[in-house]
Amino acid sequence: MLHDLDHYDSGVQNGISQVQLRQLRQLLWLDQNYNLILIGPSGTGKSYLAGGLCHEALKLGYHALFRTMDELIQTIRFKDVTTAAAREYKRLVHAHLLVIDDIMMFPLEKSVAVGLFQLINQLHEQTSFIITTNKNPKEWAEMLGDEVLATALLDRLLYKCEVIKLTDKSYRLEHRTTIFEQQQPAEGGATRKKKLLSLQKVVVDHAEMT
Repeated sequence: MLHDLDHYDSGVQNGISQVQLRQLRQLLWLDQNYNLILIGPSGTGKSYLAGGLCHEALKLGYHALFRTMDELIQTIRFKDVTTAAAREYKRLVHAHLLVIDDIMMFPLEKSVAVGLFQLINQLHEQTSFIITTNKNPKEWAEMLGDEVLATALLDRLLYKCEVIKLTDKSYRLEHRTTIFEQQQPAEGGATRKKKLLSLQKVVVDHAEMT
């Protein structure tokens, strides 16, 4: 899910300033193997921002990949089973930038949690991650079902990392469309009275002329 950040709504006050956005788009953090963790409720622009930065990286020639957590889970599950999953896993480990969208939204089974750790551990300090999540890192242990594993995972992600907390109301809900036509506002009493007086005058004038 890639986006052009030139179209990013600068009027949205969601916890990231225009100065910070410009700095992120310069991708200096990517050259230094820094990670970004975007935390916030649904609809606050996490995926849009992550997809936009992935798009910026691709334009500059980086090998950048955007994957949802569901897609990543399937790859981890079947990388030793199917050729397609094995090829996909190989692409992941050679990425300069890997975006994982909606991580820790749901609890992970043990084998997937271990596989996720192994992937991140393998790419540690050679690949930059952008992680989007609506869960505070303190809640990750519950999603992984293993506090030790969660601590080890966060240790690698947070070692060189910028944590950005996005706030505000859901952009989707604020800008949702409707299937109903907008109704014309009802006329107030003063407007109706004025029209009635005008109509009466027309009737009187017509009567006098006849």
